[in-house]
Amino acid sequence: MVKQSRVLLAAGCLTVLLAPLANSQDSKKKVNDESDLPRFTYPMSSRASELLQAYVTTFNAFAAKVRTDLETILRDYEVADKATVRSLLAAKLDLQLLGGENGAALETAKMIRGLEEKTSPRLTTGLYAQSLLEAEIETKSSSGSEFEQDFARHYQKAVEGLPWDVVQDWAKSSRGGAQLLSKAGIIGSVKTDIDPAVEKSGVLDNQQAWELVGDRVELQFGVPLKAVRAEILGKYIAAHNVVKPDIWAAREVTLNAGDKLTPVLIGIWDSWTGLHRRRESISIVAFSAHCGTATGVSRLSCTTQRLCRSAERR
Repeated sequence: MVKQSRVLLAAGCLTVLLAPLANSQDSKKKVNDESDLPRFTYPMSSRASELLQAYVTTFNAFAAKVRTDLETILRDYEVADKATVRSLLAAKLDLQLLGGENGAALETAKMIRGLEEKTSPRLTTGLYAQSLLEAEIETKSSSGSEFEQDFARHYQKAVEGLPWDVVQDWAKSSRGGAQLLSKAGIIGSVKTDIDPAVEKSGVLDNQQAWELVGDRVELQFGVPLKAVRAEILGKYIAAHNVVKPDIWAAREVTLNAGDKLTPVLIGIWDSWTGLHRRRESISIVAFSAHCGTATGVSRLSCTTQRLCRSAERR
């Protein structure tokens, strides 16, 4: 009888503990994707590019407002689209990185990876952030030679354990992104893509705010670690890359003016599928899988460069 009472008591306690969680999930508003979520705006008294480079206290005050609104979305909405959830969690991860919340940030990075649906991203998403966070935790620092050496050790171990046949495109793209990353490039992209909109509206919307937070993370962590990342990825590529036979010579076709052919406009999109969610217009029709310009395209837009950086940061 006593044993039965204990079992019933334990069951009752478990029900009490789980009830708030169940009620919390039930109370969330169910939406499909980013377009269904609320919009937030942040009044700006300066250019976004200036805020990006502001003192820590100034930027952290801005980031705190952004985080409050982001937490509201995560708390109140249940989003069906996994890509949108990944985007929300990526913004949360950036804010945690800036806030030095290393343990919580590690868990967020793992959550993002768990939401990936393709094989390569499920293996590679968050490796950079995870290695960075592990180095911060172990060295109790976010800069300096000891931190960089520890980051290199973690990142090299993570990269070398990846199957080349699955992640080779990611490796080449990430190396290219690391090589191209620069402070001037990051600031320049904000001046090109965000400053004009802020000058016109006087505010940042939440998407732009998340991008600015991500760019701040790149300035603080990405730029100082770019050489280390590029070197590790370069060695990994060199150890596995095999020169493939040229199959294009036999497929060459020469088009002559006398053939009276009809011109055809061709658009090529490779390696990124998220731009349809952005409200800004994109001034490019093609780019390579490795964050570089494709044949026949004169330049890679600053918007697309930022998206490449965002993808590689994860």
